[in-house]
Amino acid sequence: MSGLSHTIAFPDALGTGIIVGLSQPVSAQLEQRIRLWLGEYEAALSRFRADSLVGQMAASEHGGRFVFPAYAEALFALYDRLVEASGGAFDPCVGEDLTRLGYGADWSFALGSGGAEEDETGANGSHPTWRESVQHNGAELITQAPVQMDFGAAGKGFAVDMIAAMLRDALPDAALVIDAGGDLYAHGQPIRVALEDPDNAENAVGVAELAEASLCASAPSRRHWAARASDGAVIQVHHLLNALNGTPVREVKATWTLVPHGASAYPTALADGLATALFVTDADTLARRFTTQGAPAFQCAAMAADRTAVASVDFPAEFFC
Repeated sequence: MSGLSHTIAFPDALGTGIIVGLSQPVSAQLEQRIRLWLGEYEAALSRFRADSLVGQMAASEHGGRFVFPAYAEALFALYDRLVEASGGAFDPCVGEDLTRLGYGADWSFALGSGGAEEDETGANGSHPTWRESVQHNGAELITQAPVQMDFGAAGKGFAVDMIAAMLRDALPDAALVIDAGGDLYAHGQPIRVALEDPDNAENAVGVAELAEASLCASAPSRRHWAARASDGAVIQVHHLLNALNGTPVREVKATWTLVPHGASAYPTALADGLATALFVTDADTLARRFTTQGAPAFQCAAMAADRTAVASVDFPAEFFC
């Protein structure tokens, strides 16, 4: 973070850690305020904590009414749009399938009793969906049965936007860059970013430039594991699923999405969610649904399973893969 001489870090936040570089110092009081807010955020939305609201939703035998912090209304509204745009292939109720595949709160990375047969049926039987199983009124979610939610697709980006707002309110003249493990927010200073090779984290497949924008990447390369199916076969699985059939997406290796800060009130959340949605929805469909002033609200790039890369016309990156 050249030129940003002040740094604060939250190494345990959101599963990946967050590093913030600034051109001005941050007071100890503001840093502590952000740290406390991150704790409150995870206490509401983390599926890896049994005591979180999301954890309570998963354990509630008959469902219930769960009142989240007021800011969560904007996050839920974004999920509404992403679920609708993807035809339900993107869905925060995918937490049940992630747990079945071994990516649950116990971090077992072992298949559950339902197995993980890799066919078009995916999960065994019906499973909850955002549109049919969860009612919401503002920041309140209402369920009739246990529902395992996962807000990881856009939740980390949303947290980055909230932190950026706190910092910009307190330090209106400061440049800042927030790095949350694949989710980047750049304000006041252009930066160059290496695009990680999804097959080798030590290599890059390109370089992107961003200014007054958020850039988010998504790939299964850092969250994949071998698991044994019910027939005894060992299969490779990862956390990026098509919610319609509960199985990992195989056709896409990696995605990158850039959202200019003027295109959305929550640009990092939008970029984060779209980077995941691109695994299950084509870019043209998303571009028609997410617009600003008649133009797409984002630029993007994707690498297919055969390592061919495609990018939207204005995506500010050079690929050399």
